[in-house]
Amino acid sequence: MASRKPIRLLLAAYIIIYLLAISLSPLHWARWIIQPLPLLALFAAAALDAVATYIARRRHWTPKSETIALLLLVAMISILPLTELSQTKLKQSTPSTRMVARQWIIANIPSGSKIGLEWYTAPMQGTDYEITDVFSLSKGGSIEAYAAEGYDYLVVSENIYNRFHAEPERYAPEIAFYDSLFNETDLIQQFDPSLTKGGKTVFVFKLP
Repeated sequence: MASRKPIRLLLAAYIIIYLLAISLSPLHWARWIIQPLPLLALFAAAALDAVATYIARRRHWTPKSETIALLLLVAMISILPLTELSQTKLKQSTPSTRMVARQWIIANIPSGSKIGLEWYTAPMQGTDYEITDVFSLSKGGSIEAYAAEGYDYLVVSENIYNRFHAEPERYAPEIAFYDSLFNETDLIQQFDPSLTKGGKTVFVFKLP
């Protein structure tokens, strides 16, 4: 046990240094936490084993009872991850908000219409619409500018505009664009995620 302690301290130090390093960056991505997850899982497993062993010794359980206690602890902490995994699998087996938006656009918007799309909205490749696909439609200026260029519809995603609203002081022009889009144009359709439908909310606007 004593010989393993330096290794455990080394692994714990690595995790702490890694988390501090990614926290210093002004940009944060959830996927950055993936790298230390295997080590965190090992520490969690060791903690569960220690808890089960402690309880067994305090209550003078047999080795079989200790094993059962450990299995029960594992089952308890697995409920939430298994539930989330089941929900993810269910969402992946049904069309996302993006695909539902694509199907609705094809069925309801006239062919040849000029449509401005943001990322994470409906994938419209292979259709006969005149498509402009950009990261954020706020980079195009104003609603009037899009109307002047002949756009008929604009399709936006909360996955994009929520990024700007998270830092209002930094992205005031972008927020102003989305505010005007929601207040001055017609929202003709909205596609929301649910327990069985993945993706982010997608909005379809018709320009005046």
